Order: sequence, then C-alpha cells, then structure tokens
Amino acid sequence: MTLSAPTRSVWAKSGYDPDSRVWLPLWLHLLDSAAVAEHLARIWLAPTVQDLIEREFAGSNSDLSPVDEFCLLASWIAGVHDIGKCSPAFSSKVPHLDDRMREAGLKHEPLDTDDRRKMPHGLAGHIVLQRWLRTECAGTRGGCTALASVVGAHHAFHPPRPTSPLKPQDVTIC
Repeated sequence: MTLSAPTRSVWAKSGYDPDSRVWLPLWLHLLDSAAVAEHLARIWLAPTVQDLIEREFAGSNSDLSPVDEFCLLASWIAGVHDIGKCSPAFSSKVPHLDDRMREAGLKHEPLDTDDRRKMPHGLAGHIVLQRWLRTECAGTRGGCTALASVVGAHHAFHPPRPTSPLKPQDVTIC
C-alpha cells in the first residue's frame, strides 16, 4: 500500500526540543500501536479475562474465534487512537511540522492557543471516530459512542464537551 504525501506529512510525536527536526509520522505511530495491542491481547490477558472474552463474543456472527475477534478489535482501536492528531488544533502545536503538512496540501485556518486548548486530540478523535462509525458502519449510537470513548479517553481522562468557538461539527481531519 502506498501512502499519499499528505498522509505521510501528518506528525504524531515531535522532539522534546522545540527546535528539533526529529519527528514521528502518525501513520507509523498508529501502525506500531496496533501491532503492540494485538500482541498484548494475544499473550498478556489472564485466563479469566480470556474466558470473559469467550463468553462476551460468543454470539458474534463473525467467522473469527472470539479471541481472534477481540484481538482484531484491540488492534484496530489502538490503530486509530490518535486520529485526532490530524486536526488543526493538534498539528498547529509545532509550527514547522504544521508548515510541513500545509506544504503537502493539508491546509487549515490559523488557530489561537485558546482555541487549540478547547479541542485536545483525544476529544477530536472521539468526535471524528464516532461520526465515522455512525455513517460508514451504520452502528448503533451507543456502540459508536462506546468505541469512540476509548479513543476520547486514551490519556486517562474522558474529554469534556468542547466549548465555543469550536463545535463538534467543526472538527475535521485536515
């Protein structure tokens, strides 16, 4: 699979030094996260948790075993956990990396610091993923919210509702 230049330009991690040119692309961070989650889901779960997974996934109409289905879900959710880093509120935190994204075609209006704080990447990811699940997967509202909440809370805090001027419908992926 070939990734587009705009996709390759999105950053996930930057160096600790603000002037550093060292950065980790989002696509690689998400791929790494998905692989680690799948590995941990297969080897790290206690037998009692595996039994619970067997019971909870037993009614699935998937061709996968319950454990395989859970491992796939764990890998997928880890693989999208930082999708909110594609948002302007995140990308503009490091100007030279944001400029790099702009040069690749991912443009957005300037944001001030207060606006950026109102839409942390976890919240942006929650909103985008919930919307995507509802439209692309025709999931139930509760199921979509539950999965999106994992992304929204991946820094241990359930994100608050956004406050003005940013609104959930204004969150876009660059």
